[in-house]
Amino acid sequence: MEPKVEEALPHSSAANRQDESGFYQHLESSPVPAYICDRDGAIGYFNPAAAHIWGRQPRLRDARERYGGAVALFTADGQPLPRDLSCIARAIAGEYERASDEMVVERPDGSRVHVLSNVNVLRDARGQVRGALDILVDVSRYQPAARRIAAQERFARAVLDSLSDHIAVLDRDGNIVAVNDAWENFAADNDADGATRLGQGLNYLAACRAARSADDAFAERALAGIEAVLRRRQSSFLLEYPCHSPTEQRWFLMNVTPLYGDEGGAVVSHVNITERRLAHEARLRLVEQLLSAQEDERRRVALDLHDDIGQALTAVLLGLRATADLPLSDAARSRLQSLRDMAAGTLDAVRRLARGLRPSTLQDLGLSAALERFVADFEAAQQLRVQLELPGQAAPRLPERLEIALYRIVQEALTNVAKHARPTAIEVVLRRQADAVCLTIQDDGSGFAADDWRQQPDDGKHMGLSGIGERAALLGGRLEVQSAPGCGTTLIVSLPLAETRS
Repeated sequence: MEPKVEEALPHSSAANRQDESGFYQHLESSPVPAYICDRDGAIGYFNPAAAHIWGRQPRLRDARERYGGAVALFTADGQPLPRDLSCIARAIAGEYERASDEMVVERPDGSRVHVLSNVNVLRDARGQVRGALDILVDVSRYQPAARRIAAQERFARAVLDSLSDHIAVLDRDGNIVAVNDAWENFAADNDADGATRLGQGLNYLAACRAARSADDAFAERALAGIEAVLRRRQSSFLLEYPCHSPTEQRWFLMNVTPLYGDEGGAVVSHVNITERRLAHEARLRLVEQLLSAQEDERRRVALDLHDDIGQALTAVLLGLRATADLPLSDAARSRLQSLRDMAAGTLDAVRRLARGLRPSTLQDLGLSAALERFVADFEAAQQLRVQLELPGQAAPRLPERLEIALYRIVQEALTNVAKHARPTAIEVVLRRQADAVCLTIQDDGSGFAADDWRQQPDDGKHMGLSGIGERAALLGGRLEVQSAPGCGTTLIVSLPLAETRS
């Protein structure tokens, strides 16, 4: 079926025809289907393998047999494919020099063959298009596997789209390679013109950098967290952030996990936690009201102890002292001294109780002086040594709410340590930074499983820690707990100064 060279590509130069003749001889004996179309799309040559895959021998240089000898063409998914949109037609039209595309050719008997079309544009010495060579590869035997892969991809896609969380899959460079319906719907609902819509084909890291340049602190943290997971510096990343709309306040939780496999990458999900956040804030408001009422009640009880019971005990001591001046027997005088000692001890206990409920030192002299007084009373009562490290005397006083919270946290923490941990040493360190204050309380006691507390902080077993965490949260701070059985416990409370002032 070999044509003359001038018939296959009539625009060949005489100098090239001998080389082209050898080329056609090679194609003629090749088991790989191949054919050539001129720049008008007419078939100038085809080998026997091509005729076999078409199921017929087309007429050469027939305008009705353009771009191949198949009865009809279809896309890989079975849709009709016009000949002038086939891979070889688009190459001759100048869309590309080389291209590959899967398609289906139909034979005269109605059977169909899946082929991979590999097209190369042919040019003359002046660079002008002479036509194109199309080498066909029969991929029909791979179709069952391809269908299975396609079914698996459809299943994975269905699973992804069935999730209500907004999910994006990133490659190792941060490019978005897939998103689910929930992501696309949210993006469409919140960006009507599509100008800033973040979707497939865009780079997530670039979007975070752009937001960071607009002084978005959450974008800065998100960028660092996603990069850490992509580079495998950490196994996951969580970030709770606000995303308010003009009509409602909303909060989301970002969760970034690695995408395992040879290609790497990460999966980013965003969960709407608005209901949980609002419930948490309502709870914090309730806790704040309870703590405020508790402080008021402490103040009232402390005043009652000082003004009523304290003054009554003072009067008793004065009366007993006056009675001592009377003539008494030795037995009566000894009994009187015992009563005086008991009354004095009770008065000291009442005063310590009043200081614990509402330390006047805290109001008059500040947090450092109040903590020194409390620790001294604690050491005397518990027979424990506490190493206390406080800011220098020149440091300015903290806001009142923050001083009260830190005092109560130390009070609660040391009481818990003495009651449950059986320590031999305790260290309390308070440091003031530019925009925050950090309190660290460390003991060498029995310790506990901190992971259990993190997973169920409200299980009733560690109510003191829950109370400390809630006090910190009320002021925009956080509590970090480090502990293990037999290894002691470290509490780190960090409270921001700016949010406390506001």
